[in-house]
Amino acid sequence: LLAVDHLEVVPTEMVFMLDKQTSKQAKFYTLITDSGHQISLTGLHLIPIISSNNKMNYIAARHVQLGDQLYVLMNGHIEFSPIRNITIEIKKGYFAPLTNITDESPEKHPTPTSVECALASKL
Repeated sequence: LLAVDHLEVVPTEMVFMLDKQTSKQAKFYTLITDSGHQISLTGLHLIPIISSNNKMNYIAARHVQLGDQLYVLMNGHIEFSPIRNITIEIKKGYFAPLTNITDESPEKHPTPTSVECALASKL
C-alpha cells in the first residue's frame, strides 16, 4: 500500500481491516478531475480536498463539489486538479483498511493512521 505524507508518496502497511464487504452493494461517488484522474469512494469515505477557499479539509465524498481540488500524482509529483465531474452509481464490494505510515519516528507519526491522502488514478 502507498500513502501520502507531507506531499510525498511513501510505502505503508495495513494494521487491520476496518470493514470488508465483498458482496454488499453501496453507493459510490466517482470524482473526475480536469487532469483525467478519477477515484470512486463510498459517500462516507473521507478524502482530502482543497476547497474554493484554498484550505485543505477532509470531507465525506458525498459532500465534494465541482471545482474542489483533488490531490493527484502527475509525473512523480503530488499536485492538485479541479474536479470537473461527479457521477454516482451502485457498486458491489468495498474495503476499508487501517494503515500505518512506515516512518519509524514516533514524534512524526505517534499512532497508526488511515491513509493520509487518497490519490486519484489516471485511466
